[in-house]
Amino acid sequence: MKLLKRLLLINWYSYAKEVINFDQINFLTGKTASGKSTIIDALQLVILGDTNSHYFNNAANEKSVRTLKGYLYGQLGDDGEGGFNYLRNDPFTSYVALEFEDTESKELFSAIFIADCEEKQNYKNRWLVLNKNGFPSDEFINPDNNIPYDFVSLRNKLNIDIGKNRYEVCETNRAYQQVIMGKFGSM
Repeated sequence: MKLLKRLLLINWYSYAKEVINFDQINFLTGKTASGKSTIIDALQLVILGDTNSHYFNNAANEKSVRTLKGYLYGQLGDDGEGGFNYLRNDPFTSYVALEFEDTESKELFSAIFIADCEEKQNYKNRWLVLNKNGFPSDEFINPDNNIPYDFVSLRNKLNIDIGKNRYEVCETNRAYQQVIMGKFGSM
């Protein structure tokens, strides 16, 4: 069995950085608009490996129009001029990362969505799977400047810290889905 241990959100909707620890049984409670659906959508993103918006915020509203871009940039509301206000407008990197434990082998692995986001709301996302590794101790934040690693910097760091053969990079949803299904024993 694969047990979810932790969820890490960095620059995901209203969460600047949040680590949520899980146990075998968990309850997600809170007031309306407190972020429950945001957490569920982050979990779904990484578990399903699907960046399409057809399921975002379905837990709260079946007619939701939330998008991946809205989660990344922190879409707030209508600006009154046909556009939206956002929490983040400058370049940044966003992470949604799940850490799992294989209950038989006791080994950790991590499934990670990473997006390098630009000013004009263009972004490039990728998927990473860290084999036999949980989250790094720095939790994807460069200790020198307290800024999340962009993809290239993270890849360079991983090559040094754990080696090239200890992680997989997927450029497409489908490639990631195949890798993650294999991790869960579905292939």
